[in-house]
Amino acid sequence: MKPSLLCAQILGFQWVWLAWAWGVPRGMLWPGTLSSVLFLAAHRLWLSDRRSDLKAALICVWAGLLHDSVLMHWGWLGFEALNPSPLAAIQPWWMALLWACLGCTLHQSLGWLKGRIWLAAPVCSVAGVMSYQVADQLGALTLGPPWPTWLALGLFWGLFIPLAQSFPGGPASGPQGRMESGGAPP
Repeated sequence: MKPSLLCAQILGFQWVWLAWAWGVPRGMLWPGTLSSVLFLAAHRLWLSDRRSDLKAALICVWAGLLHDSVLMHWGWLGFEALNPSPLAAIQPWWMALLWACLGCTLHQSLGWLKGRIWLAAPVCSVAGVMSYQVADQLGALTLGPPWPTWLALGLFWGLFIPLAQSFPGGPASGPQGRMESGGAPP
């Protein structure tokens, strides 16, 4: 992948995350929605290996739905801007958009972690907890009791990203850094 596209994807995903984390507590869902749609469109235009990226996005959406909904049920996670009834007991729809955007990063900007579980597990554990903690501080969500919540988040993120990257069909980076579909790393 070209360094400029890699940088654009990293910055783009951070922008999407910030648009949701800043906008949701202010009752403004349009910045996150617009940012997510633009990020997904740009990803499809410039970076997409359509089959593997769709698979990664769907894996992330479903894993996020399960993860966040279970933590909500346990009282360890609460969201601003919940779904309307009867769907209020599950992860909000806007989080599904954020998880889909995350899925698009698994094989590109997070690709450097692929196959390096010794590095991916601690990096993703810490980054996952920090992401939820900062979103809590911004008011987009509310975390429950610190230690069990942090432990659950850290374990999930430390396992999820390496597992999601290991599913077959993900793109591998070729010798010149371009994306090749289905090949093995050199």
